[in-house]
Amino acid sequence: MSLPEFISRPADLEQSVYQILASIAMEEIGMSHIINAEGEKLQYVLKTLEGSPGPAISATTQQIHEINESIQTVLSNISINQLHMYNKLNTALNAYRKKKQYSVRTGNIDVELNGIVSNARMIDNLIAILPDSSVELNATGTMADGTPSQVIFSLINAPSGIELHNIENDGATLLIPDNHELVGEEFQLGAVLEDDPATSQTLLVKVDEWGKIDLMIEDENNNFIPVDDPISFTEGDPITFKYLVHWPNDEIGKIEWFSNDALNMEGATNGSEGTIVITAIDDTPTSFKLTANIEDWDFYNTWNGIKQ
Repeated sequence: MSLPEFISRPADLEQSVYQILASIAMEEIGMSHIINAEGEKLQYVLKTLEGSPGPAISATTQQIHEINESIQTVLSNISINQLHMYNKLNTALNAYRKKKQYSVRTGNIDVELNGIVSNARMIDNLIAILPDSSVELNATGTMADGTPSQVIFSLINAPSGIELHNIENDGATLLIPDNHELVGEEFQLGAVLEDDPATSQTLLVKVDEWGKIDLMIEDENNNFIPVDDPISFTEGDPITFKYLVHWPNDEIGKIEWFSNDALNMEGATNGSEGTIVITAIDDTPTSFKLTANIEDWDFYNTWNGIKQ
């Protein structure tokens, strides 16, 4: 059985506790092997071990008694070792709990985006952001005694090209380059009080095409395929479209569809996906634009339309 591997570099408290827990688990596995071996030893002597005929000469009562005492000694030592590991476990967990309590007591960090921005949104500890974006982070830090403290941000495992600039007493600016290869990438943004390194938190940042709306049309086989540009409408002939919204969660609010009052639109307009039926009527212009807007966010998509 191979031995566990532990990191050799200096670790913080949380990593150290994880390593101690892993070492306790490995010790427990070792103890289980020893207990199993002692049981098989007694089975061998009694000729009850599956797959083994046992010793050539049956053991005497005295010999069985001596073997039993040997097993009791081993189990007694294992019990003592179990008490040692129990204390080890409690010590590690108590140190971890105290660290968590200390972090909570020492101060508070609040982070929000600067106003309503069209290229990013913060949902709990997730910042959903588009490529080619510059986002300002407002941050306030307060010590346990109410004293203000600057919040210092840092990038954790961020892809190449992403920049972060801390602004003294005024949060930070996060820069995402115009690089389509960053779509789908995730990294962390660390935030810590300058006057108390023990207090920190991390925010998850995900780069994606948030707010992008895929519009698909139903073909003759009842399959939905991406629409062509321009979309061709025949007056009075309803067309069923399916839409899919790229969004960081399921609660995206209302999707507003519009071009002008001459188009008749019916169907679901909430949720990450749905269908909508659009009909060009008498007053619809020959050439027009179809627009879908996500309520409470400046994300929208536009498609060209023509009436035949």
